[in-house]
Amino acid sequence: MLMLHITRCVLRFPRFSPVQMRTYKTKELVIDGVERMAAFRDLTSRVNSKQECWAWQIQSLVFMISMEGNNGRTTPVEATNLMKACQADIVDLFPSEQKILTEIAWDSVKSAQMKDHLSASLFNNMILAYTFQDLEINDQALIEKMKTAGVHPNHNTYKYLLNHLCRNGEMGKALEYLEERSEKNLPVTEIIVKSLIIGYAGLGQIAEGEKLLKVLNEKNIHWGKGCFMPFVLGSAKFGDVEATNFFLKKLGTHSDDLLLNAVQEMNKNHPDKIGFLLNKMPINVEHFSSSCRRTVKMLVESGNVDSAWELVKKSRDCKENNSDKERVIKISPSVIVLKEFITKCEDINLICEKMNGLLEVDPKIVSRTVIILVDICFEDQTKIAFARKLIDEIFLRNTSEEGDLIRNYIGQSSKRRMFKAEGQDEVFMVFEIFSRLGLKLEKIRAWDVMMKKLIPYIPEEGIWTQDTLVERVYEVKNFLSTHSNNNGSIYSHSLIWGHITQHLLNRENSLFFGTASKICVDIKVAFAPKRWHYSLANCLLKLEDVKSYMDIFEVSYKNSVNKGDMSDFSLVASSLLHVVSRGQKWGVKVDKLLGEVLDQIWRRGIKLPPDVREELIKRLDDQGLSNALENIPVLGKDTFKKISKRNNVRGIMR
Repeated sequence: MLMLHITRCVLRFPRFSPVQMRTYKTKELVIDGVERMAAFRDLTSRVNSKQECWAWQIQSLVFMISMEGNNGRTTPVEATNLMKACQADIVDLFPSEQKILTEIAWDSVKSAQMKDHLSASLFNNMILAYTFQDLEINDQALIEKMKTAGVHPNHNTYKYLLNHLCRNGEMGKALEYLEERSEKNLPVTEIIVKSLIIGYAGLGQIAEGEKLLKVLNEKNIHWGKGCFMPFVLGSAKFGDVEATNFFLKKLGTHSDDLLLNAVQEMNKNHPDKIGFLLNKMPINVEHFSSSCRRTVKMLVESGNVDSAWELVKKSRDCKENNSDKERVIKISPSVIVLKEFITKCEDINLICEKMNGLLEVDPKIVSRTVIILVDICFEDQTKIAFARKLIDEIFLRNTSEEGDLIRNYIGQSSKRRMFKAEGQDEVFMVFEIFSRLGLKLEKIRAWDVMMKKLIPYIPEEGIWTQDTLVERVYEVKNFLSTHSNNNGSIYSHSLIWGHITQHLLNRENSLFFGTASKICVDIKVAFAPKRWHYSLANCLLKLEDVKSYMDIFEVSYKNSVNKGDMSDFSLVASSLLHVVSRGQKWGVKVDKLLGEVLDQIWRRGIKLPPDVREELIKRLDDQGLSNALENIPVLGKDTFKKISKRNNVRGIMR
């Protein structure tokens, strides 16, 4: 799996579908039409609905285009939509990271051989993307690139370049494009004048901007109050508080979007002056709360953290920031500012004070703080000891609802990180960090992914033998137990062995089945059968390995007799019922197989739970087997402890 590293963010690409459509092969990779079209559809859907994109959505298409090289598979529509996606905030990246991704996107597009003829639209959208992301453009090189590609710049090309140059204060070049428009008899419009105004105002030349309004009047071109907006933004960029306020008053009514953009402009060079703009917000608290994220990120990244906090505290809980998806939490403005604070503070009481101060803004911030700490520790493991203390403090203070939410977040995070981990060392690292933080992996799926990577169906080198597989199992068990014991024994031996046994049986493979049996015999316990008694039935039915089955069966029986608690053995014995029911469902005859099992039960002196024996007799059609069952002794009251109804239900559900 290939990765692209982007400052704070490592994005990985989805596995490719086995369905073969149009296929392009490289030495290490196969790109097929299914995944390619999925990447394009996902990004296009968000672009068309005016939704901001995630980095992975942009990068997936960038990756596809980059790998195609000169194979002529990329369409202008795909390339254009890719650049459109970069014309808005990329929700999970900071501004500096967004710039890098935008440049990478354009590099991939301009290097690709297009399937169809290009138009000016692609280049125009590149200009808009670079303008939004505040990237420099070599205008002459761009025009030459267009001409080389057989594309003639149109009036929008010059209009967008003029706006870009004005925003960068390059008024000399901007006026050259204005003259070029005049030579082509293209009219001066309100949009052109707005670009020029923001350029002049950004240089503090308000009078020059006002002259342009007079030009519009002389040409009988109507202009509205919208022409005061570029004065606001340009004056903010120049740091002129008086002029910014003056033109805001001229506008009369203004929006949170305008004020947030003004904050971004003034913060570039005059961060100490933005307070008066913050005081004017919010105009509409709901819209403000869903729109302030980019400005918050800019303030944090520039070091103007106090202003970022002030902005966040003006927001309120809204749909965009209220998700319970762990990967979405990090884009919430409250999480952005709190994470920045925690990375630089080691005072638990002060952090808790800051956290509690955000409750009105973000009711889930207590639970989210735990996942912030997890993210920080994966970025910097020297923070683990402090993070553990803070997490312990949070668990002392949290409500039951917050505790449930924390467990949900940890389950999602652990599963995602296990899935992304490459190789045994990375998997062990994930387990170790969660253990050191005192956070349990409670999602079955997280354990499943972990076991598949630690004890894979096919080893990295060679093939499994029972000796090498047993050795790997003990290696994994010892590592997990060591880190569990070193961190307050957060996992019992029963739980760890239960997951390992479940994994081995779930493979439904003779070698793995035999290994599970051997280990149960070696350790003289068949731990946590509620996790795997269904899988045990499947193994017997599919593999017909009576010895391995009976070894596990006998170990469970003897251990339960020694404990005086037959609940675990009752679950193991119930696997016989599942063998019968599944055999009937799958159309498999099980009489011969059950006959061998019953013979072994008799020979090994094992007694069955009475309810299991009675139910088996009812289900069997073979009279001979029924008679054999009646001769097998059952557990009496002195040795059989009945499991509660609740435990039965939990066992069946698991």
